Amino acid sequence: MIAKMPEPRFSMGIFSHGGLVYLVGGCTHSRRHMQELVSYDPVSGEWRTYASMLVPRSQMGCAVLDDHLYVVGGTNRQNEVSGE
Repeated sequence: MIAKMPEPRFSMGIFSHGGLVYLVGGCTHSRRHMQELVSYDPVSGEWRTYASMLVPRSQMGCAVLDDHLYVVGGTNRQNEVSGE
């Protein structure tokens, strides 16, 4: 059984790295844009929270290169887009 995530979301970035599944940003069901980064460990069934992005966003692209996470574009209520 998968543990319940810290806060449900949709339109988030998602990727896997080092055996973990990561979720970045997204929107809550009340349409609040998020900036949190969390990971799920399928072996232990635990969620972990990391440092947040500078700008909340959803519908972004994300990739890992040389163990660094890159988040590019996306949207938020102010229609700001950027890269981190």
